[in-house]
Amino acid sequence: MDYQECCGILDLVPPVTLEDAKQAYKDLVQVWHPDRFTHSPRLQERAENKLKQLNLAYETLEPLLTSQKEIRLREAARKAQPASPEPRPPEAAVWNVATAYHDAMGSKRWFDRLSLRTKARIYGVLFLPMLLGLVILILGLATFLAAYPQILFIGVGGTAFYFTLRKLSEHSSRS
Repeated sequence: MDYQECCGILDLVPPVTLEDAKQAYKDLVQVWHPDRFTHSPRLQERAENKLKQLNLAYETLEPLLTSQKEIRLREAARKAQPASPEPRPPEAAVWNVATAYHDAMGSKRWFDRLSLRTKARIYGVLFLPMLLGLVILILGLATFLAAYPQILFIGVGGTAFYFTLRKLSEHSSRS
């Protein structure tokens, strides 16, 4: 499916922005959602086919428009670089372009562009040490309570005493 065909299915006239495509897709999904035609099986089947076409057109158009948006942001970041009179090392220029691109994309966008597998690996790397620390903490607490069980009785007794006083004060304030 090519660009023109996708625009035609989504009722858009080129040139199209990503926001225009998203809005047109949302509007057409509301119009052609099969749940609106439960009274007529023929219309429901037609709506399902139309919805499949809309999904395919949007899925084809979205990556193309996203890459175009990123290209425009890179160009804007490159143009935003001030011309400096002193020569700079090439690493600094690359870093400035990357920083300007990152600022233009927004500070949270880099994580959104990661694949699900990469996110799972990051969470796994963070989760395992935390889980190990929690297990060590629980084992240490259990060992401490086994050595000094009176601490547990003091804590439970103090909590019971607090709630008893609270209940009595509520009862006395009502009278």
